[in-house]
Amino acid sequence: MISERTRSGARRARAAAAFVVATLTFAACGSGADSPTGPTPGPPVTSSLTCAQPDGTFSQCDLTLAQAGGFTVTLVSTSCNAHGNTLTITKPSNETLTTDGCYQTGKTWTYAGPYPAGTLISFQITSAQLPNPAALRASGTFPNWTLDFEDGGDTDFNDMVLQVSATP
Repeated sequence: MISERTRSGARRARAAAAFVVATLTFAACGSGADSPTGPTPGPPVTSSLTCAQPDGTFSQCDLTLAQAGGFTVTLVSTSCNAHGNTLTITKPSNETLTTDGCYQTGKTWTYAGPYPAGTLISFQITSAQLPNPAALRASGTFPNWTLDFEDGGDTDFNDMVLQVSATP
């Protein structure tokens, strides 16, 4: 016959084991806010650069070099865990900058030009489809812009933060 004390100890041991398994599972899956939960991410989606409009909406846009020169693009920070986020510059050239954006923090790409005044600069990011819409938003004005990417795992717009800076 098993005593109540033995049963109580066994229950505590099972609870402790369950806690350890849950903690290890959480750590293995990534503790970041953008770790996908629920359904498996869907097919790739492409987010083009958008800018805020006076009515509060966002629409596709380009950055404009107001003076002749070049520019740099720096991946300042990431807060995402997904592999395969592909960052592409689409104007003034068409070039893939990285195929793993969440893991490239601190990377800088230089476009020395010189490009004439009025040159358009634009980007897009291709990522897995998550529960919320993905988006790439620009803020700032010549000579410095900030690009904030939301991959759709949450709505914090900090999954990738890029700085675009015009250079003389």
